[in-house]
Amino acid sequence: MHLQLRWSTKRVPNIGIKLSYQEWTKISVDIENTSATIIELESQVYEEMCETVLRQTDSIIRSCRAFSQLDVLSSFARLALDNKLVRPSINDHNAIQIIGGRHPVVEASLYQRGRQFIKNDCHIHNKETVWLLTGPNMGGKSTFLRQTAVILLLGQIGCYVPAKQANIGIADRIFSRVGASDNLAQNQSTFMVEMMETANILKNATSKSFVIMDEVGRGTATHDGLSLAYSILHYIHDELKCRTLFATHYHDLADMLPTDRFNRLACYKTTIEEDAGGGYIFNHRITPGVCRKSHGIKVAQIAGN
Repeated sequence: MHLQLRWSTKRVPNIGIKLSYQEWTKISVDIENTSATIIELESQVYEEMCETVLRQTDSIIRSCRAFSQLDVLSSFARLALDNKLVRPSINDHNAIQIIGGRHPVVEASLYQRGRQFIKNDCHIHNKETVWLLTGPNMGGKSTFLRQTAVILLLGQIGCYVPAKQANIGIADRIFSRVGASDNLAQNQSTFMVEMMETANILKNATSKSFVIMDEVGRGTATHDGLSLAYSILHYIHDELKCRTLFATHYHDLADMLPTDRFNRLACYKTTIEEDAGGGYIFNHRITPGVCRKSHGIKVAQIAGN
């Protein structure tokens, strides 16, 4: 096998530029000087811009505040139109009157699945400052607690609310003891976190506060939990005198808290509608009374399916 190499004899054309060493040096110096001048001008422009901004700080901050308020209020308006929210009446009384209240997040989720949210009323006033809410698992107790707190919060920040009508007495704080969580890294069990959050409410709530408590005392033995729930309700009713929604499966509390002694406590419930054939449906409606069954076995059957 032979390899044949061919060399081209064609030369690169001469561009005709011949510079001396001194000329190349001058070009290099000119480039460096130009770069330094550019940096100096950029720095000067930047400093002048900063000085201009600093001189207009007050005006810029006012403009930013105005734009942020416009952004929030326009978002509120969009939400009100899209979700059929209404303008609440805000006052300094301790009453809360909500007609046809809804939970906006749960409602949106149900709507995507073609289901309708069940609206409920809430009337808290001087003669009924504490609601003891009983009902089955999945009966809607927690949703009702949350939606009332959400409506109160939305109304006080200037947003329309998800209800047919709402009259809201201003609350100095909204306290919530809902859900189950732990902090094992700090040696705090689920029950310990529950008790710490409850203690914080009892220490800091005032007669102008709004409190929602869901299943307080559930994380321990029945007798201990029932005793804790009773003492917490007793303290809220007699000492704090704040507006409270207290959801529980301890229906015995209704018998331990007689209305002649706890004259500002009212009992409400959610129930299950059952038929003769053993079928049932969660109606998610809040009505006066006490639910004596939690129907946990029915919920377990649903989970098993």
